[in-house]
Amino acid sequence: MKEGVCNLRKWISNSEKLMQWIDQEGGVPIMEASTVFEEDKTYTQTQLGVNNSTISCERKILGLKWDIAKDTFMFYFDWLVQFAKELSLNKRSVLQVVSKRYDPLGLNSPLFSTVKALFQDLCKLKISWNEPLDEDLALRYLSWVSDLLKVQCIPVERCDIPNSEENVVSFQIHGFGDSSEVTYAAVVYLRIETSKGACTRLVMSKTRVAPLAKQTIPRRELLVALI
Repeated sequence: MKEGVCNLRKWISNSEKLMQWIDQEGGVPIMEASTVFEEDKTYTQTQLGVNNSTISCERKILGLKWDIAKDTFMFYFDWLVQFAKELSLNKRSVLQVVSKRYDPLGLNSPLFSTVKALFQDLCKLKISWNEPLDEDLALRYLSWVSDLLKVQCIPVERCDIPNSEENVVSFQIHGFGDSSEVTYAAVVYLRIETSKGACTRLVMSKTRVAPLAKQTIPRRELLVALI
């Protein structure tokens, strides 16, 4: 890449030793808040709600916040709540809020099942995009926004493998699925057995609102449908 005059920049790692080596070899400053381009700042502030007071050890990686010191993904929701409060109470705003979420592995998907079901109800009632929500629908939506603010932040460990000092005996993948008249979902866990015991890690999950034509999904069809 360097020979083609495409020198790669903005390296980041949870290894301080590696980052020091890259800095010495490439002569390019490590990702500092002051070196972020203006367009990156705009995207970060509007899409992820990050401001200049963000802790220096947290970085935006492929749309996710990553704490490189603790090696955890950080999911914040206060910025989404603030965004929701600035919008009108209508169907368009509900969709805008749901669309703001970026969570490809579904690590916080249970938090959004309620509002996805609400949006489906708005579609069933054939409410127009800009029509104000009635009192009951507005209460459901505002209640969900209030609950989301209470969550504040969900940290998720990036690495599924336990402490390197423990000898891993076996790995197992466990998948679960269930459904109701409103939603259906599937979740996959990694069970790790080590010399000191066993632990589990959430790998990914998927949730869907039940189809209007068929409100109950048989459990045996869940994993196939979600894939």
